[in-house]
Amino acid sequence: EEIGIALAWLFQALPQRPMHAAVGHRLSGRVKNRILNKYILQRGIDLLLVHSQAQRDFAEDKLAFASEKIALITPAVDDYFFRPTHNESVANRICAAGWRARDYQILADAISVAPDYAADVVQHGAPTFMTQIPGNLNSVSASDYNALRSIYSASSFVAVPLLDTDGSEGADSILQAMAMG
Repeated sequence: EEIGIALAWLFQALPQRPMHAAVGHRLSGRVKNRILNKYILQRGIDLLLVHSQAQRDFAEDKLAFASEKIALITPAVDDYFFRPTHNESVANRICAAGWRARDYQILADAISVAPDYAADVVQHGAPTFMTQIPGNLNSVSASDYNALRSIYSASSFVAVPLLDTDGSEGADSILQAMAMG
């Protein structure tokens, strides 16, 4: 998304430019909203791909993108890569993957009243400053998708504690976990 926005900003000034499709995960965020409004990046984007109806509505109503330039696409997962394995899962082990719009405090509160459970918070692809992990949760780094798949496989179940959001945050984690069985 950040690269698509930067390219759109560069492309709007060119008299002739290549066709440009950009992904809009969460356009309604404060900073992106200001950038898109201030620089009128619609001129640099030929097709805007969004993952939720709320973001489609926002792009059309607030950012003045033409409806024919917006495509609503559903999140998808590689269900061959993320498939059930024959590994033994660790009893009472919870995996919580992701970092955008996560409420890890609510997961920590739930774990504190269920001492038989332990939770690994997987920070796959997350900037280290983005998410505060409460002390009773284990912060685990997954450097690539193979590591993430192994953590899913070793878990009894997956939790995706979300904050209220108008985007599709959490969808990839939910789909990956479902594909893993």
